[in-house]
Amino acid sequence: LVMSPTERKGSLRERRAWDVADVLSKVLSRAVTLQLPGEDDDSFVVVPLHERLAHCDMRGENTRLIASDDEVMLVATRAIEGGEAITR
Repeated sequence: LVMSPTERKGSLRERRAWDVADVLSKVLSRAVTLQLPGEDDDSFVVVPLHERLAHCDMRGENTRLIASDDEVMLVATRAIEGGEAITR
């Protein structure tokens, strides 16, 4: 998974452990549940764009991921005001 560890202090094993933790954190920040067409249960998918979206506030999320046959679309769930962050 990590061929050459980053330049952190500690032993080679500790640096590799931190690198693996960083990768895991990045993957989990991109993971979302998505209802895929033709399936009854939600699926867990990795969406690279997802980590770039802000966390929702008291108004709730203003976008949602929708799956169609072979595409995943990011659609607005309500009107988004000028200057408002796109949230998940």
